[in-house]
Amino acid sequence: MKFTVGKKLWIGFMSLVIIIIIIGSIGFLALKSVNEKYSFLINDRMHKVILLEQQQSDQNNLAKDIRGFMLYGSESYIKELEETQLRIEDRLTELEKILSNNTMQTALVSIREASVEYDKVLLSIIEEKRAGNDDQALVIGTNGASYQQTISDNINQMTDYQRQQQEELEKEVASYTKSANMLMVILIVLGIIGSVVITTIINRLISRPVGRMTNALAEVSAGNFAIEEVKIKNNDEIGDMSITLNEMVADLRGIIDRAKSSALHLAAQSEQLSASAEESLAASEMVAEISEKNLQTSDMQANIVNQSTVSMEEMITAIDVITQDNEEMLNSAEDVARLVKEGSALMGETTEQMTNISETIDDSMETINKMSKHTESIRGVTSMIAAIAEQTNLLALNAAIEAARAGEHGKGFAVVAEEVRNLAEQSKQSTQEIGRMIDTIIHDVETVVMSTDEGRKRVAEGLLSTEKTNAIFMDIEHATSDVSEKVSTVSAAIEEIRAMTDEVTDGAKRVEELAIQAAAEAQSTSAAIEEQLAANEEMTSSSQTLAELAEQLQNDMSRFKV
Repeated sequence: MKFTVGKKLWIGFMSLVIIIIIIGSIGFLALKSVNEKYSFLINDRMHKVILLEQQQSDQNNLAKDIRGFMLYGSESYIKELEETQLRIEDRLTELEKILSNNTMQTALVSIREASVEYDKVLLSIIEEKRAGNDDQALVIGTNGASYQQTISDNINQMTDYQRQQQEELEKEVASYTKSANMLMVILIVLGIIGSVVITTIINRLISRPVGRMTNALAEVSAGNFAIEEVKIKNNDEIGDMSITLNEMVADLRGIIDRAKSSALHLAAQSEQLSASAEESLAASEMVAEISEKNLQTSDMQANIVNQSTVSMEEMITAIDVITQDNEEMLNSAEDVARLVKEGSALMGETTEQMTNISETIDDSMETINKMSKHTESIRGVTSMIAAIAEQTNLLALNAAIEAARAGEHGKGFAVVAEEVRNLAEQSKQSTQEIGRMIDTIIHDVETVVMSTDEGRKRVAEGLLSTEKTNAIFMDIEHATSDVSEKVSTVSAAIEEIRAMTDEVTDGAKRVEELAIQAAAEAQSTSAAIEEQLAANEEMTSSSQTLAELAEQLQNDMSRFKV
């Protein structure tokens, strides 16, 4: 992160502000704490002592009032006594609220109990006094003095305890105040030291680098560019300024070096320019003679190039005719290739259909063979049925014979045997009919097998023919592709020849233009030579002026140190 001068100043200022805020905050907190302790001392400790002293004073006032009443019998003492008792009661109630120490609470309970008993004694004294029993009142007063002493002792004990607590708190407050004052002094000293350190750092980061740069600029303004680089490591505007100053001094040093060197070279070049002017005059005369010859050569070159251009245009016309014929040939070859592809595709479809037919015929042959096997199985079954029918017929005949032997009892069985024999005869006839049908089917199947086999052979021959035809189409397609490639190659070659011819034609036209231009320039060369002679004279004068300027520049550069 780059810390600018503004940021550094802000950081220094904010550091001082933070130090002041810290010192002020700590001082405020210390003063607040001291104030709280003094408030506690005044409002708690001293207030309790005052209450206890007032309680002791009122307790003594009770004794004075009762003695006054006993001596003088005035009711005004009774009135003051009652007011004092009310104050004592209120004060005891207040002390009960503010005293939290167990010892104080115990002493306060003793005081209240003694006060109750003492109030009873006072009441008895008043009653005896009013009844005129002064001696009895005096005896009661003497006996009640112990309660007064108990109350006074407890009050004195509580007062001593509160004074002790007050003194301890005063010492604590004094110690805390001393520590707070010491802390404030330390913080102020640290703040002063921090301010001095921050000021020193800012001075080191800003004032010193600026002073070094000011000295360097003073040397530069005096013309001394041989000073050392101002090395300032600050990552701010001053550091950037030092880098810029070093670069500027280096650039000026280089410029002055180059200016000195240029002055020396300028002096040498001015002398050389004078010599070159004389040589240029002689060269101008030679150039005039050469330009005359170039004019004649340019005219001849223009005529030759014109003839070449006409020939090249005729060649371009012939190339255009060849290109047109070649394009027609390419179109025809493309048409043939397209037709061959279509025929090849049709042959492929035909081959596929023939293959499907062959597979279908093979499936039909397999099915027919299965049918032939099934018919043979049926023949076996019918033969078995015929044999069963013969056996059944014999059994029926035997049954009829047995029924005839049985006489009247076998008539029913004879009828059944007759029916069985008829059924056996019908089964035999049916099996014979099935046999004839099977023979017919077998014959038809054999015929179908022969026809199917013949069709399969024809299909195989058709597949061979289509494969040969497809191969021929493929050869035609390859040949057509070769022809198309050759025609394309010829077209490309013709285009290349056409492009080369165009380039040659353009070159010839350009040469013709250059030849004409050379002729025109050759005519203007003579005038240019005359102008060059005048320029040579002016060059000689300028070279003398340059020599004077070079000498003046050397004198100006000599005052700079690099």
